[in-house]
Amino acid sequence: MEAAQAHGGMIDKFIGDGALVVFGVPDPSAQDAARAFAFADDLLRRIERWNEKRRFEPPLRIGIGIHTGEVYCGLVGDEERIEFTVLGDAVNVASRLEQATKRYGVPVLASQEAVVAAGLAAKWREVAEEVLRGRVGATRIMGPAQRAASSSLVAAS
Repeated sequence: MEAAQAHGGMIDKFIGDGALVVFGVPDPSAQDAARAFAFADDLLRRIERWNEKRRFEPPLRIGIGIHTGEVYCGLVGDEERIEFTVLGDAVNVASRLEQATKRYGVPVLASQEAVVAAGLAAKWREVAEEVLRGRVGATRIMGPAQRAASSSLVAAS
């Protein structure tokens, strides 16, 4: 939560051992994608420090998926249970990218759209191009060019 708040993100919800963190809701800005990447770097550093301090064996690992796009936000539910949430293809893509971190053995993956929106094209490389579940067209999946695959987001678990 501290990392999300430090970078202007909002935790939309916790889902099992994961969280959906959004940037630019309800007020979008041109810096939302860059803030999502800064959050991911910050969260990875915090997990690395936590692992060093606690000496977990095996160390705690997380996966982060980052995508940018239009979402629909608002209240859903009825009188008995109502909550604020975000919905849309962008949410689903971020979740699929988070899931793909396990397959590709990296802690963070992002769509090409998110990398370009954040101005990070020179620091990221294409990992794969695949049709993600629930989508028609292929998504270019990007990973950090310099981060090692063994290092320890918007969807994270």
